[in-house]
Amino acid sequence: MDRGFEATGTRSDQYYLMLNSEVAKYLPSTESVSNQKAQSLFFNFTHPLCTEWAVTFGLRYEHVDFDYEVNKRHSDEASRVYNNLFPTFSIAYNKNRTSLNLSYITIVERPSYYMLRSEVQYNSSFSAEGGNPELQPAYSHNISLTVQHHDLTLDASYNYMKDACLFYSYVLDEYPVSVATFMNHDMQTYNVNLIYSPRIGIWKPSFMIGGEGQVLHEGGVSYSDIGLNYQWKNLLSLPKNWTIIFNLNGSSASRNQFSNIKPQFETSLSVRKDVGKWQLTAGASDLFNTVRERWSMDTNGVYFNKWNNPHSQGVYLRAVYTFNPAKSKYKGGPRGQSE
Repeated sequence: MDRGFEATGTRSDQYYLMLNSEVAKYLPSTESVSNQKAQSLFFNFTHPLCTEWAVTFGLRYEHVDFDYEVNKRHSDEASRVYNNLFPTFSIAYNKNRTSLNLSYITIVERPSYYMLRSEVQYNSSFSAEGGNPELQPAYSHNISLTVQHHDLTLDASYNYMKDACLFYSYVLDEYPVSVATFMNHDMQTYNVNLIYSPRIGIWKPSFMIGGEGQVLHEGGVSYSDIGLNYQWKNLLSLPKNWTIIFNLNGSSASRNQFSNIKPQFETSLSVRKDVGKWQLTAGASDLFNTVRERWSMDTNGVYFNKWNNPHSQGVYLRAVYTFNPAKSKYKGGPRGQSE
């Protein structure tokens, strides 16, 4: 059985000063201070049912006290106290080269301090962006299934998110300015991936094809959609610790929350040489110069369209030296580390 206790304390001070008196009429200066104290208790244990089957059960209790001030005044709307229980359960089967794992997990995704900021900052004469101090945490209920038989793996999951933190835009009532910010909204996501990873002599390829989608409705508009993605990885293990890696991946058009993502395609190549504790790598990224950031979003009558070339095509050299690693004995979850 693994068990433990975790505690964190965080303070975030943010100050936004608007010097333009005309803009300050609708985007005033703001000052905010947030204090959060969190404690959690957790445990999990695994019990074998027989030689092939085993079950795992876990429980995590979290107490979070979040205190928020705006312009030196306490905000009752944004300050909150949470007490939550998060159970986890899984059942696993393993025999020879066949395995199965079915799991259910509940987690909380608390909005970042960037999302909770009170200021609305100026971008241009017609656009601004800011946070939302009244955002609620998002609670996720995830069911996942993984089945592996020899070199073939099926991976599927379904996730229901209560109060997911979504990025959207609206227009100010008094001025013709669009404001990009965040809101809470329920949504569902799901994905299915089929992976084939054989070993053929010195060549270890991996082929993946899958689909992912979401169910999301807001303001009488459906943002539900399904997208396809694919991946082809190749690893060649050559004599004298030489390794060649070639990867290709891409996706069709899809939805990500309120955004409409355009098709994507990327390739990379690298050559690696291991010499004792040294790992020397020479590589090339985005071989065919196809990587682009292309998406659009239409919410509340505000339409955004982005086309960006990140100039990710290039070559690199990397040298890594590995000292004697020491494994951490920390048994806690990622919550405290992320804070």
